[in-house]
Amino acid sequence: SAGTANASASSATADHHAVHPRPASHRPPRPPAARRPPPNRESRMPTPPDPGSTVFFKLSIDGQNLGLFNGCDGLSSQVEVEQHQEGGNNGFVWQLPTRVTFSTIRLTRPLTADTARVAAWISSLATGITRPTAQIAALRADGSVVAQWGLVEVLPVRWTGPTLNPASPSVATETLEIAHHGFTDAGGV
Repeated sequence: SAGTANASASSATADHHAVHPRPASHRPPRPPAARRPPPNRESRMPTPPDPGSTVFFKLSIDGQNLGLFNGCDGLSSQVEVEQHQEGGNNGFVWQLPTRVTFSTIRLTRPLTADTARVAAWISSLATGITRPTAQIAALRADGSVVAQWGLVEVLPVRWTGPTLNPASPSVATETLEIAHHGFTDAGGV
């Protein structure tokens, strides 16, 4: 009988809660704002672009876009130095600059529709040699410019197409080599 009394009491309590929900005042209190952890402010700060994330290069000749390349070698110059030993001066040898030389630039990429633009530029040499200016821009994946170089009096000196061999399938690539007479302001690319 005691067991049935407890069972009926718990049943009454359950019925009471089912019929009469708890009022809103019995909800557990929220912690005050001061007790909450501060927001992570570092995650809201914009991250500067990574200059090492360069993935491709844009080549323009006198403002005409020749497309995007995924490799660029040879952006360099060297000052040739002549040594002069001055009589009576044993402290040092004069290092006199004589000329500046610029290496040939090699641009590589998989074959694209832009290959026809390169072929047209090279073919135009048959009607007379003009040495235009060029711009090379190093671009991130989002298209933003990392750096850019202007080149004076460029000339295509070699184009190498793909080796097409069904025995060893690989990506068909092209290489363009250009000579130039120096660097200049790249301007807008």
